Amino acid sequence: MRRIYLAIVSNRQHVTFFLLLLISVRLLFINNAPNVQLIRSKAIDTFSFFLVPLEYYRSLVGLHDENDQLRNQNLQLKLELEEFLNLKKDYDHLRELLEFRKQSQLTLVPANVLMKGITPHATSMIIDVGQKDGVQKNMAVVSSDGVVGKTILCGDFSSTVQIYTDMNFRISVRIQPNGTTGILRWIGGNEAEIQEVRKNADISIGDRVVTSGFSNIFPKYLPVGTVTGVENIRGRYEKKVRVELASDLSRIADVFVVIKDAHEE
Repeated sequence: MRRIYLAIVSNRQHVTFFLLLLISVRLLFINNAPNVQLIRSKAIDTFSFFLVPLEYYRSLVGLHDENDQLRNQNLQLKLELEEFLNLKKDYDHLRELLEFRKQSQLTLVPANVLMKGITPHATSMIIDVGQKDGVQKNMAVVSSDGVVGKTILCGDFSSTVQIYTDMNFRISVRIQPNGTTGILRWIGGNEAEIQEVRKNADISIGDRVVTSGFSNIFPKYLPVGTVTGVENIRGRYEKKVRVELASDLSRIADVFVVIKDAHEE
């Protein structure tokens, strides 16, 4: 109490001013005289003048907080939509694989791609099936889109696949619908080139390219790609055919190993 008393005494002028101000405000709001009413209205206008910007600022703060909440909700919805689209993509891909296996005349062993890369001898990928699954060396490997490569090394539970991007990879193909044959090799990106094609062969852009069946590895009529260009070789009785490959290795995660052709049983 003594400290409070000493504080009041030492600041008695300020305390007196504050008490008189409170009394004046109190008298101002309880007095109904015309002059007092006028002063009261002016005081209210003055307070309103300062309160309007304050209220505007408070509304801006509220809008900013609301905007943050909306941005957060929008982000959550985008993440949920992206997850849904990815799940739908996986579902469509699995359904496509099952449909391909169901409709195929081939005996297929499904496999997951474990790794893609370059070995000292070939551009390859490793899949999670091997001899225990009936897979052997020199078996065709395909995706639901078309030819991917062939097995070159088999363990009990995994196999190495030489893929078509290997510079040593060659495959005998047939151009449909006219049946012209040739040897296909990869030239870069998702493109390949067919060589040893007869110069007088009637080939058009958009023609389908499939395996010829001449190989003991690749059964006939496996999809390979689509013709995108034809070029005559000057001074030679053959032409080169440019092909867009059906299987895109950059997105392949699942493949099939061809065990046998049902027509050969």
